[in-house]
Amino acid sequence: TIACLDKAKDVIERIFNNEYLADLYSEFGSYWHKNWLPELARFEAFVDICHSDTSSKLQVLTPTNCLHKFYVTDDIKKFKEKMGSRFHLFCDAILLETNSLCPADPWPPSQGHEFFKWLGKQNKKLRKKLIGKVLPNSNESFKLVLLKSEQGIFAAGFAFDSKKSKTSRHERLFNSTVYLMTTSRIDADFVCSRNIPTHQNLHNKKIALIGCGSIGGFLANLLCKLGAGSGNGILCLIDYEELEAGNIGRHLLGYPSINKPKAEALSQELNRLMPTLNIEHRNIDAKNLQASDLRSYDLIIDASGEEGIGNHLCSILTDKNLLSVWIEGNGLAARALLHHSHKQACYHCIRHYEQDGKLLAIKNNPGVILNG
Repeated sequence: TIACLDKAKDVIERIFNNEYLADLYSEFGSYWHKNWLPELARFEAFVDICHSDTSSKLQVLTPTNCLHKFYVTDDIKKFKEKMGSRFHLFCDAILLETNSLCPADPWPPSQGHEFFKWLGKQNKKLRKKLIGKVLPNSNESFKLVLLKSEQGIFAAGFAFDSKKSKTSRHERLFNSTVYLMTTSRIDADFVCSRNIPTHQNLHNKKIALIGCGSIGGFLANLLCKLGAGSGNGILCLIDYEELEAGNIGRHLLGYPSINKPKAEALSQELNRLMPTLNIEHRNIDAKNLQASDLRSYDLIIDASGEEGIGNHLCSILTDKNLLSVWIEGNGLAARALLHHSHKQACYHCIRHYEQDGKLLAIKNNPGVILNG
């Protein structure tokens, strides 16, 4: 107990000596909203901004019969494609960028004059600019503000009293009720980067996936979650075979896709899960592909599992980014090889060595097991 008190004393002294400012600023999000309130009493903002231009018009939508969840978007059409049509337009939103923010005493602000007093201590120019943008018109009852800093995006709602004859716009703003909201990003770029914050995602990349079987199906799903087909990118699925009942036990697709072309059925399923992605399909035999058919892609992935297709792609794509993936030993091992220059070893090279008992992934290969 004494050691804990000594440690707490040391931390408090360091805070007063401005040694932990960076840590305090990074935790500002914890102070912004009333996270101790029960879920139904919280106000939540979900931000789906697709374009980097901060001058784009932002609009707020709310779900039917739900007035504590607000969705901010700069593209209503794409938003409804992704989230469905159960939303209606509620009000406009304003986005302003600022430097680091920190709480003040008293906290949190509950009225407009308290909010702008706090904001003035943070950034006087921003305060003046925001007041000009938030001043309510006579028919406005609510506006939503987004403050974007290096700490994240923070949403605040301003609820105005009904217009009174002798009440000015400034009075309505400063007397408004302020709701600080939990704020979450739901835009494609954030979703695709959430689990790989230190790596580049596949946003705007053009990718061709050859083979939509058990490996290709799940791989296509993961590629979409990493951003394939988003922005100006394309995910092209290539496979000429149809899905059979015997495939379902190990495939992403299910019964409704039996006897449908794998590439087409997989494209439809991925578009259902992530409707705003650009996903194409080609029901053709990859052995008939030429280098010119794949020239425009940033990455070609061979998930066909067929040695003939793998060898063909290696022969026509000598200086392209070609990722070959396959399994060995009835699924005991999975292998992948990235090849982007004719000076490097390719899939054909690896298979050649394997035939001589070299560069094997597993020992004592169980061989082929047939069933049915």
